Amino acid sequence: MRLDFSFIDPDSPRWSETLGAIRHDFYHLPSYARLAGRQEGGEAMAFVAEEGGRRLLVPLIVRPVPVSVTGGGGLLDATCPYGYSGPLIDPGTEGGGQVRFLDRAIGILLEQLRERNIISLFLRLHPILALPLEPLARAGHLCQHGDTVSVDLTFSEENNRKQMCSMHRRAIQRAERIGICARIDQEWREIEAFIGLYYQTMRRVGADQAFYYPHDYFSDLRRALDGRLHLCVVEFGGRIISAGLFAETSGIVQYHLSGSDEEFLAYSPLKTMLDFVRRWAKGRGNRVLHLGGGVSSKKGDSLFAFKVGFSRARHPFYTWRAVTDEPAYRALIERWELCSGMRADGIDGFFPAYRRQAAAQLPG
Repeated sequence: MRLDFSFIDPDSPRWSETLGAIRHDFYHLPSYARLAGRQEGGEAMAFVAEEGGRRLLVPLIVRPVPVSVTGGGGLLDATCPYGYSGPLIDPGTEGGGQVRFLDRAIGILLEQLRERNIISLFLRLHPILALPLEPLARAGHLCQHGDTVSVDLTFSEENNRKQMCSMHRRAIQRAERIGICARIDQEWREIEAFIGLYYQTMRRVGADQAFYYPHDYFSDLRRALDGRLHLCVVEFGGRIISAGLFAETSGIVQYHLSGSDEEFLAYSPLKTMLDFVRRWAKGRGNRVLHLGGGVSSKKGDSLFAFKVGFSRARHPFYTWRAVTDEPAYRALIERWELCSGMRADGIDGFFPAYRRQAAAQLPG
C-alpha cells in the first residue's frame, strides 16, 4: 500500500479538508499557523500523509537558522505553531495499523525535512488529542513536562462543583456576594481593557519578552480564529478587573490568555472568570475546558496548583525533538558554544540548543 504525502501551505484546501475529518484544536488551523509564522519569523506549512484511509497532519513553522550560528545562509529548522499544535492522526485508525502508519509517515517526514535542509524539528504534543507515542519515541526524543489540567464538561454541575477545591468555591461565593460578575463580551468592546490588564499581568509575573505580544496581535488572532475566539470580562462596580481569551474548537475550549488588575487580586477575579466560562462552555455543548499547565514541571508551581483547584483531571504534556542531520546539527552546536562561551543543553533541554540565545525573542 502506497503512502501519499505532501507539504502544503495555509492556502491549500487540503489543509482544511483534512481538519474536517479529524478532531482538532485552534492551534491546528491554517489561519493560526500563518499568524504564528509571522510572529516567529518563519513560513507556515503542514505535512500531510495518507495511506489506506489513514491520515496525519503536522502543522509546521520553518525558520532560517540564525546567521550568527551558521556563519552563512542555507540551513533551516522547524517548530510547530506556538501552543499545543502537535501531530493529528485520524482517530478511526486505531490499533497496530495506526502505529505502523505513523512509523512510516514520521520516517518520511524526517527524510523530507532533511532533503530540504531542515536539520531539526520541535513539536508540542496536544495533551487531549493523544496519538501513539511509540513511533515518536523511536524516531526522535520525547520529553515529558508534567501535566495539564482540564474540566470535563460532560459531568453534571454537581460533579464539577465537587471537583473544585473548597478554597476556590468559597472565593467564588464571596466574590458573588459583593457583586463581582463575569460575562462574555460579544462585541469585544472591552478589548483595550483586556490588553492593558494582560500587559500589567505579564509585568507582574516577570514574563519572558516573547509573551509581550504587539498590540495588533490580538485583533489578528481574532480574525485568524474567525468566530472561535471569545473575550470574557469580570466586572466590579462598573470596572473591568479581569479579562481573558478563550478559544472554542471541536468541543474543546482553551484557556488562552488572561490578565487581572493587581488592585483586586484579593477578590480572586480569575476564579470567578474560569467558573463562569466552565458553565458557559458546558451550556454551548462543549466537552472539555482545557486550563493548561503551570510554568514548570517542578513541585511548588503556584499556577499549576491554582488550576488543579478546579479539577482532578490531568493530562501528560510532551514535546518531541528530532534531528534530521546529525553532522550539521553538531557543527552548529560547536559553533554556538564557541561564540557564546556556554555549554549547549542536551536533547531534553532547550532545543534546538543553538537557539538558546534567541529565547528572549522567540517562544520556546
